[in-house]
Amino acid sequence: MLSIQEICSKYEANLKAVRDLMDATASFHPDDASVYMGLNPHEQQSIRETLRAIPYSKLKEYLSRGTTIGDYLAADKLHDDLVFYAGQTDIVPLISAQVVNGWAGGDLIVNVVDDESYKPNYFVSGAEAPSETVNVSKCTLSPKSFSINMPVGMDLEGDTAYALVDYHVQKAAEAVGDFSTHMALEVLLAPPDGVGTANTLAGAADETTYAHVLNAMSLVGDDLWVPDTMVTTLESWRHSCAATAAGIPGTMAPAPPEGFHVQMQLLSVRFCSDPVMHDSADAAGEVMTACKTAVFDKKAALLTGRKRWMKIENYADPVRDIGGAVVSCRQDSVTLYKDAGCVITEA
Repeated sequence: MLSIQEICSKYEANLKAVRDLMDATASFHPDDASVYMGLNPHEQQSIRETLRAIPYSKLKEYLSRGTTIGDYLAADKLHDDLVFYAGQTDIVPLISAQVVNGWAGGDLIVNVVDDESYKPNYFVSGAEAPSETVNVSKCTLSPKSFSINMPVGMDLEGDTAYALVDYHVQKAAEAVGDFSTHMALEVLLAPPDGVGTANTLAGAADETTYAHVLNAMSLVGDDLWVPDTMVTTLESWRHSCAATAAGIPGTMAPAPPEGFHVQMQLLSVRFCSDPVMHDSADAAGEVMTACKTAVFDKKAALLTGRKRWMKIENYADPVRDIGGAVVSCRQDSVTLYKDAGCVITEA
């Protein structure tokens, strides 16, 4: 790790660029200016480790030592922490084939090719190669804007040993992660666009069994995809997917990929209690009803686009404005191949 003093001295030009950006726009996003601009991955990681290790309640002790330029490190720390804490509730990167960032213009047109259009053909040496007609469906990523206030009630100078700034930054980021997950799941569970016909399967009365999951995998496989991901509620897992899979050789693997909770045969399983995954009228503490389970081929089912992710607005002074800052994001998702997934819905 580097010390705060080393960062301020070595990367002063970058910090001045952050200051100029915030003075001009009263906002911050690292795509526009950042202490990390132009640095190699090793330098970036060294700075991130330093900022990550220092809580907001202590950060002020290291800043403003003879110059205020060091205060602008708080902007990058705030953005880094928002992204880090959002990752605890944001499962979009886990369930998307790709998360696209930073394209030019407003909407992004995505061409989805019908794979059956591409068929190699034999040809005779010296003869003209056969022509192909490729069927393309166009999907449009139109990012929707949403934001959240951080009602910290104080700036870094007024923070206390209770680290209230850290707490509110974490809670705001987790809320953003929850909301972005909800947006993506709405598209995954009810595919609005893309190639193919979506697969659906009826579960039992308030029950999803291992047999239902196997049937869903078969439906996806029948459409020539290989299902490798599953999103479900803990209620469906308990009643009775896990119980009905118990004792079947090779069903459960010891370690799922990072970010997932369980590995079941081919499927990396993530539990999610978002209201879109069950009856939205279910109250906290009640048994979830009408639960949904999505089984899909991750590389083909969902594509997500994000722009200006975790942009911090109403933010001109990096130290004093944290208490009134607004975090804004833009996101949209499209389904690439609707038949690359199957949704099980309990009766």
